[in-house]
Amino acid sequence: MITFWTGRRPTIWICDAWAADELLNKRAAIYASRPRMVVFSELGAGQSNMVNMYYGDRWRLHRKLTHMGVGLQQVRNYRGFQNDESKVVALDLLREPRGYVSHFERYATSVVSIIGFGRRVSAYTDPIITEVIAVMQRAAELNVPGKSFPMLMESFPC
Repeated sequence: MITFWTGRRPTIWICDAWAADELLNKRAAIYASRPRMVVFSELGAGQSNMVNMYYGDRWRLHRKLTHMGVGLQQVRNYRGFQNDESKVVALDLLREPRGYVSHFERYATSVVSIIGFGRRVSAYTDPIITEVIAVMQRAAELNVPGKSFPMLMESFPC
């Protein structure tokens, strides 16, 4: 385990699968809750997003529902369309090798979109991709230390 301090807040990296299972599954009531994230929690989606939720009954319910959709047994059912999307990526890479980042972004967005909404994303220009990429870029910008005011709230909590 490695502890990294940001101001008064420790971040612990667990580099061992056994230790991670022991602490985050078997002793989840003590260790599994996420730290307070001002930018993403209070300024963003709040407790309605599983990423921001504190460990408790509501989190356990969301985890159970998530595992029903993306658990080990369910994931096996996704191989067919993942293979189909992989073939599309391979063809896109042959046609336009320089656009490899766009091709893989389309692939990832399409797979998630099929799982979540039953909707395939056929082109990089699809509005769902531009929305997802814009949200991810904005979230990354907000969390660069010292670059914006909200990140200061993460470093120096109230």
